[in-house]
Amino acid sequence: VEEAVAGVKGENSVKIFGPSVEQNEANAEAIVQIMGQVPGIADLGLFRSLGQPAIKITPDRQACARYGLNTGDVDSVIQAAVGGVAVTQVFEGERSFDLTIRWLPEHRGSPEAIQRITVATPKGMSIPLAQLAKVELLDGPATIYRENGQRYAPVKFSVRNRDLASAIEAAQQKIAVDLHLPYDSHLEWAGEINELKDAQQRLMFIVPLSFVLIGLLSYLAVRSWMDTLIVLIDIPVACTGGILALLVTGEHFSVSAAMGFVSIFGIAIQDAILVVTYFQRLHLQEGHSIVVAAREAAEKRFRPVLMTTLVACLGLLPAAVSNGIGAQTQKPLAIVVIGGSLIVAILTRVLQPTLLVVSHTWREARAKGHLHA
Repeated sequence: VEEAVAGVKGENSVKIFGPSVEQNEANAEAIVQIMGQVPGIADLGLFRSLGQPAIKITPDRQACARYGLNTGDVDSVIQAAVGGVAVTQVFEGERSFDLTIRWLPEHRGSPEAIQRITVATPKGMSIPLAQLAKVELLDGPATIYRENGQRYAPVKFSVRNRDLASAIEAAQQKIAVDLHLPYDSHLEWAGEINELKDAQQRLMFIVPLSFVLIGLLSYLAVRSWMDTLIVLIDIPVACTGGILALLVTGEHFSVSAAMGFVSIFGIAIQDAILVVTYFQRLHLQEGHSIVVAAREAAEKRFRPVLMTTLVACLGLLPAAVSNGIGAQTQKPLAIVVIGGSLIVAILTRVLQPTLLVVSHTWREARAKGHLHA
C-alpha cells in the first residue's frame, strides 16, 4: 500500500526530477543530508540508480579515418566480438533458433581484453581497438526511475513524534534555503502527505455538511430551537475532550484524529438528545417544575449515556494503546473518541441541566411578561 501511495517502499517520498541520472542522485544525496537535520524526519533512505559497472567505448574518429575506417566499422566489430552475431539458423521441428557466435569470455571479459580486439582495415591490417577507441570502466545506472517519461531519483522517509504536515513543511523550507536546484530539475512530494491534503479537502466539505445535518436532525428530535442549541453545545464539549486526550497522550492531529472528531459529534448529540427529550416529557407533558425535570433528566438518563460511553471506550481501548503495524492510522481516532466520550459523559451531567433551567426559566418569564403586557 505504501509503495502504491508514495511510489517507493516507504511512507513518504520526495522525487528529484531531472534529465541527468548523475545530477539527480547528487541532489538526492544532498536532500538526505538536509532532511536528516529536520526534527521528526526518520527512516531516510536513498534509492540509488548508479552503481552498475559498465564499459563505455568511444570511437576516435580521427584515428579511424587514418586507417580508412568509420565508426560503423568499429561498432560492427565490437558487436560481433562482445555481443555476438547470428550466422545461421538451427531448426528443431517447426521452431527455428538463431545460432550466435562471439569471442570467448577471456577475450571480452575486461576492458583490457576488449582493448586487444583487432579491427581489420581495408588494406588488410589488424589494428587493436585501443588505437581506435577509448575504453573506460564506469559506474553506470543499475535502475533508472521514470515517471511520465521523466527521470527521477527517489528519497524515502517517515515522520515520527511530530505531525506530518508541519514536519514536511519544515523540510521543504530547509531544502529551499540549503539546496539550489538546476533550472531543469524540480521536486515532487508523494505519499501520506498527498493523502492528508486530499482528506483535508474532503473534510472541508464533510464537516460543514455534518453540522447542518446534525442541527436539522436535532431540531426534528426536540422541536425547539433553544433546546437544539443546548443539544449542539455538546459538540464543543466533546471536541475539548478529544483535544485534551491528544495532548495527554502526545499524539498529533492527523486525518485519523479528524475522523475521530467527526465520530464523537454523533456520540455527543445522541447523549444530549436523550437528556433533553426526557426533560421535555417531564416538564411539558407531566407538569414537573423546570428544576425537578432538569435534575431527574440528568440523573435518570445517566445510565444509558454511561453505557454508550463505556461501549465506545472499551471497544476502542485496544486500538488506543496499540503500537503495532497500522497503529498510526487507528490510534489517533481511538484516542479522540475515548477522550471526547468521557468528557461528554462527565461535564454534560452538570452543564446540560444548568442550561435547561436557565433557558426554560427565561422563556417562561418572557412568556408571562408578554401575557401581562
